[in-house]
Amino acid sequence: MEREELYITKTIKNEYGKLMNLFYYILKKEFNSSTKSKEWGIKVEIKEDGKISDMSSVEFVTPKKDEIINLVNIISEYDVTPVSLKEVLYDIISEK
Repeated sequence: MEREELYITKTIKNEYGKLMNLFYYILKKEFNSSTKSKEWGIKVEIKEDGKISDMSSVEFVTPKKDEIINLVNIISEYDVTPVSLKEVLYDIISEK
C-alpha cells in the first residue's frame, strides 16, 4: 500500500517576484502487512496560479518515520524545490 501525506505548505517568491506555493509530502509504502515493514520518501510540488508547475519525488529514502520527518523539515526550511530535491537529499544523507 502506498500513501502520501501533505506535511508542510509554504508560499515563497520565485526569482521573478511571483508567488508560488511549495507542497512537501511524506510518502509511505508498506511492503508486508504482517511484518509491517515500511519505506518512507518525499515529494515536492510547486503550484502557481493553482496548477502544478513542477514536481519531484524520491521514494525509499529511509525505513524510519522520524528520520523522514526530520528530512522534510530541513528541506522545507531551506525552500528546496523539485529541481534540486534529489541533490539536496543526497547531500544531507551523505553527510550523516
